[in-house]
Amino acid sequence: MFLGYDRHDGSAGIRNHVIILSTVVCANGVAQMVERMVPGTVAVTHNVGCDRLGDGPSHTKVLTNLGCNGNVFAAVVIGLGCEEIDSCRVANLIAATGRPVAHFVVQQCGGSVPTAEKAARAAREFLAAAERMERVPMDDSRLIVGLECGGSDAMSGITANPVMGLVSDRIVAAGGTVILTEIDEMVGTEEVLRRQLVSEELGCQLTELIQDTYHRRSGFFHIYNGRGLSVGTLEGGVTTIQEQSLGCIKKGGSTPILQLLDYGQVPDEHGLVIMDGPGQDTDSMAGLVASGAQMILFSTGRGTPAGVPIASVVKIASNSRIYGAQRCDFDFNANGSEGDGSLGDPKLLASRLHGLVLETACGRETAAERNLQNGFMTIWCKNFTV
Repeated sequence: MFLGYDRHDGSAGIRNHVIILSTVVCANGVAQMVERMVPGTVAVTHNVGCDRLGDGPSHTKVLTNLGCNGNVFAAVVIGLGCEEIDSCRVANLIAATGRPVAHFVVQQCGGSVPTAEKAARAAREFLAAAERMERVPMDDSRLIVGLECGGSDAMSGITANPVMGLVSDRIVAAGGTVILTEIDEMVGTEEVLRRQLVSEELGCQLTELIQDTYHRRSGFFHIYNGRGLSVGTLEGGVTTIQEQSLGCIKKGGSTPILQLLDYGQVPDEHGLVIMDGPGQDTDSMAGLVASGAQMILFSTGRGTPAGVPIASVVKIASNSRIYGAQRCDFDFNANGSEGDGSLGDPKLLASRLHGLVLETACGRETAAERNLQNGFMTIWCKNFTV
């Protein structure tokens, strides 16, 4: 059980945000202005502009789903007025879930400052209503947790990711949902993953997706020393994309994989699912939040402190060196002991991490939240080419 916020559409929140959602990069500054004017609100700004709309309909879906995440109490939607995404449609789709919504268009409200002032008035009203809400007991089946690894090192696949996998199994056993992603970090693991898929059809779909992703991205691998790995990951001791992939998939645990999701699609199933998405941290996290994740477990061996708007990000160190060097940026050390004998004991570490997950669901502030590491969001454009 955890204490959360009940939404009219049946979703559940572990946070109770009033978000200021920009529908185009050109309106980001206005959303940030409102956030400054109304402390306690959360600006959701991103990289989507008219030159990146190879996936226009999918970006409308992603932005809408961000506003419908269970952690959102209300949304103030701000459009510019000439973008290809219809900000009115986004606002109406969010409002259809029963959430309070206000919609403003910069070109119709007299410019950026008048728009921000009008939006701020609406945001203050929403924030006052949100503060009157109380947490209520909720079954663990209403928890949706996304999985991410970024700035991986040679220890990630040995310590942090396997421990996350054990926690994933616990969440699924309690009826919750876990979302595994980063398709380009599943290269070479097709046969391993097929053993967990509930049908041969899903196995074929996943294999095709992984191989298509690899071929699509192989032309860019020269940027990463020809190996498909970032400089930081290479310096952390990972030698091949296959090595990284075998570590990456351990985050999902051992339960059956029930569904393959498009980027930002909300799952129909309770259990372990896979979402199509890239290995880039912020793009991946944006998709997880749009898919309904109220929380993201994020392992790193290189110390990336990045969080994300809307969802709570739990930072997990794969080695004790980086945990000690950046203690303020981490919530959990998957390689260390807190004096309880957990060093080298994955089951004990998983028990502690699962407890931390439930504490976070009940309101415990994460390091990323405490450090305000919840800024700009990058939304993936699958078909975008330079």
